[in-house]
Amino acid sequence: MNEIYWNNYPSSAVNLTLENEKIFLIFEGKSSEYGSHFSGKITLHKNLNEQVATGSIYYQYENGSQETFPYKLIGAFEDDSWEFFTGTWEENCEIYPFDALLEVVELEELELKVLETTENIIEVDSLHNYKEEKKAKKVSERLGAMRQRAARSDARVRKIQRSMELYYGLPQGSVRLVNPDRTLIHPSAKIGTLRDRWISEEV
Repeated sequence: MNEIYWNNYPSSAVNLTLENEKIFLIFEGKSSEYGSHFSGKITLHKNLNEQVATGSIYYQYENGSQETFPYKLIGAFEDDSWEFFTGTWEENCEIYPFDALLEVVELEELELKVLETTENIIEVDSLHNYKEEKKAKKVSERLGAMRQRAARSDARVRKIQRSMELYYGLPQGSVRLVNPDRTLIHPSAKIGTLRDRWISEEV
């Protein structure tokens, strides 16, 4: 699941696509504080340098009025998994902390448009179908810090920890997942590794 947070406030839906080493994020959400719906597009580059992204964010209010504001996003990816982008979001003379928790690998695999089976290799045009299904799918409700579906096995521990912090409004660094022996698991480890360790311990 792709998530974007401004000042610890999440967008309600984020669609991600890849093209020519660029990551495009189409987002939308609702601000209960201001009674407005907002939407926009962010373009990020797959590199580890600090980058500046500019664009417009659109607001539609309950009374039918609309506003558009330019934004400037300055930040960087944490590593080349492209899962965690942090920085600052400047809009209407205000600056907010910005976090994006992304699932890029899933789409990269689909873009190969090839599924290998035990019998043969079948070429499929799955990326287009996948995107259409994502658009049509209703955003699932959150259950606790996670959504209804389980965390992906290849998601990094740091991403899950940060997602929990942002959802509950906890300080950064306050959530730490542990191994069965209560030692801290490394943030770059995969959730599947942690899950397997706990399952083995239970057995």
